[in-house]
Amino acid sequence: MKIILDANVLISYLLSPTPAGKIAQVVDICLSPAIDLIVPGELVAELEVAVHRSEYLEERIPQWKFAALLETLRMGAVYLRDVDVTRITRDPKDDYLLQYAAHYAIDFLITGDKDLLALGQVQNVRIVSPAQFLDLSA
Repeated sequence: MKIILDANVLISYLLSPTPAGKIAQVVDICLSPAIDLIVPGELVAELEVAVHRSEYLEERIPQWKFAALLETLRMGAVYLRDVDVTRITRDPKDDYLLQYAAHYAIDFLITGDKDLLALGQVQNVRIVSPAQFLDLSA
Protein backbone atom coordinates (compact mmCIF):
# COMPACT_ATOMS: atom_id res chain seq x y z
CA MET A 1 0.00 0.00 0.00
CA LYS A 2 1.31 3.47 -0.94
CA ILE A 3 0.49 6.47 1.23
CA ILE A 4 1.24 10.17 1.48
CA LEU A 5 0.81 11.93 4.83
CA ASP A 6 -0.04 15.62 4.64
CA ALA A 7 2.06 18.06 6.66
CA ASN A 8 -0.88 18.83 8.97
CA VAL A 9 -1.01 15.17 10.05
CA LEU A 10 2.71 15.16 10.78
CA ILE A 11 2.47 18.41 12.76
CA SER A 12 -0.42 16.95 14.78
CA TYR A 13 1.76 13.88 15.41
CA LEU A 14 4.58 16.08 16.68
CA LEU A 15 2.17 17.94 18.97
CA SER A 16 0.53 14.77 20.26
CA PRO A 17 1.13 14.31 23.98
CA THR A 18 0.45 10.57 23.88
CA PRO A 19 1.79 7.81 21.65
CA ALA A 20 -1.56 6.01 21.91
CA GLY A 21 -3.61 8.67 20.10
CA LYS A 22 -5.15 8.21 16.66
CA ILE A 23 -2.65 10.45 14.90
CA ALA A 24 0.28 8.57 16.47
CA GLN A 25 -1.29 5.26 15.42
CA VAL A 26 -1.66 6.46 11.84
CA VAL A 27 1.92 7.74 11.61
CA ASP A 28 3.28 4.55 13.21
CA ILE A 29 1.37 2.43 10.67
CA CYS A 30 2.66 4.58 7.82
CA LEU A 31 6.26 4.33 9.03
CA SER A 32 6.07 0.53 9.23
CA PRO A 33 7.85 -1.61 6.61
CA ALA A 34 4.46 -2.85 5.33
CA ILE A 35 3.67 0.62 3.92
CA ASP A 36 5.37 2.49 1.09
CA LEU A 37 5.33 6.00 2.50
CA ILE A 38 5.93 8.50 -0.29
CA VAL A 39 7.53 11.64 1.12
CA PRO A 40 7.58 14.55 -1.32
CA GLY A 41 10.64 16.72 -0.83
CA GLU A 42 8.29 19.70 -0.82
CA LEU A 43 6.52 18.20 2.19
CA VAL A 44 9.75 18.05 4.19
CA ALA A 45 10.43 21.70 3.28
CA GLU A 46 6.85 22.66 4.21
CA LEU A 47 7.27 21.05 7.63
CA GLU A 48 10.54 22.83 8.32
CA VAL A 49 9.11 26.20 7.35
CA ALA A 50 5.88 25.67 9.31
CA VAL A 51 7.61 24.70 12.54
CA HIS A 52 10.37 27.29 12.41
CA ARG A 53 8.10 30.18 11.45
CA SER A 54 5.55 29.47 14.15
CA GLU A 55 6.45 30.44 17.68
CA TYR A 56 3.50 28.34 18.87
CA LEU A 57 4.87 25.19 17.20
CA GLU A 58 8.49 25.84 18.16
CA GLU A 59 7.50 26.13 21.81
CA ARG A 60 5.42 22.95 21.82
CA ILE A 61 7.35 20.53 19.63
CA PRO A 62 10.46 19.08 21.27
CA GLN A 63 13.45 19.69 18.98
CA TRP A 64 14.65 16.07 19.34
CA LYS A 65 11.24 14.77 18.21
CA PHE A 66 11.16 17.11 15.22
CA ALA A 67 14.74 16.23 14.22
CA ALA A 68 14.04 12.49 14.50
CA LEU A 69 10.93 12.74 12.33
CA LEU A 70 12.72 14.87 9.72
CA GLU A 71 15.56 12.36 9.53
CA THR A 72 13.10 9.51 9.01
CA LEU A 73 11.23 11.44 6.34
CA ARG A 74 14.39 12.57 4.53
CA MET A 75 15.55 8.96 4.24
CA GLY A 76 12.39 8.20 2.27
CA ALA A 77 12.03 11.52 0.47
CA VAL A 78 11.30 11.45 -3.25
CA TYR A 79 11.38 14.29 -5.72
CA LEU A 80 9.63 14.79 -9.03
CA ARG A 81 11.53 16.91 -11.48
CA ASP A 82 10.07 19.07 -14.23
CA VAL A 83 6.45 18.26 -13.47
CA ASP A 84 3.68 20.67 -14.32
CA VAL A 85 1.38 20.84 -11.34
CA THR A 86 -2.22 21.07 -12.47
CA ARG A 87 -4.51 23.31 -10.45
CA ILE A 88 -6.96 20.97 -8.70
CA THR A 89 -7.59 22.36 -5.22
CA ARG A 90 -8.69 25.73 -3.87
CA ASP A 91 -5.25 26.07 -2.31
CA PRO A 92 -2.60 25.70 -5.03
CA LYS A 93 -0.02 24.86 -2.33
CA ASP A 94 -1.77 21.48 -1.94
CA ASP A 95 -1.71 20.54 -5.61
CA TYR A 96 1.79 19.03 -5.40
CA LEU A 97 0.41 16.33 -3.08
CA LEU A 98 -2.07 15.23 -5.74
CA GLN A 99 0.63 15.36 -8.44
CA TYR A 100 2.81 12.97 -6.40
CA ALA A 101 -0.21 10.81 -5.64
CA ALA A 102 -1.00 10.44 -9.32
CA HIS A 103 2.63 9.87 -10.34
CA TYR A 104 3.28 7.19 -7.71
CA ALA A 105 -0.16 5.53 -7.89
CA ILE A 106 -0.85 6.33 -4.25
CA ASP A 107 -3.67 4.48 -2.53
CA PHE A 108 -4.30 7.02 0.25
CA LEU A 109 -3.58 10.66 0.92
CA ILE A 110 -4.13 11.12 4.65
CA THR A 111 -4.92 14.69 5.63
CA GLY A 112 -6.83 16.93 7.97
CA ASP A 113 -7.23 19.61 5.29
CA LYS A 114 -10.95 20.17 4.69
CA ASP A 115 -10.43 21.32 1.10
CA LEU A 116 -8.60 18.11 0.25
CA LEU A 117 -11.02 15.94 2.22
CA ALA A 118 -13.93 17.50 0.31
CA LEU A 119 -12.49 16.01 -2.90
CA GLY A 120 -12.85 12.49 -1.46
CA GLN A 121 -11.03 10.86 -4.33
CA VAL A 122 -8.94 12.07 -7.27
CA GLN A 123 -8.32 9.44 -9.91
CA ASN A 124 -7.59 6.30 -7.84
CA VAL A 125 -6.31 8.20 -4.80
CA ARG A 126 -8.59 8.08 -1.77
CA ILE A 127 -8.31 11.22 0.35
CA VAL A 128 -9.12 10.40 3.96
CA SER A 129 -8.76 11.77 7.46
CA PRO A 130 -6.58 9.95 10.00
CA ALA A 131 -9.72 8.57 11.72
CA GLN A 132 -11.13 7.32 8.41
CA PHE A 133 -7.82 5.63 7.61
CA LEU A 134 -7.80 3.85 10.96
CA ASP A 135 -11.36 2.63 10.36
CA LEU A 136 -10.42 1.36 6.91
CA SER A 137 -7.25 -0.36 8.11
CA ALA A 138 -8.93 -2.09 11.07
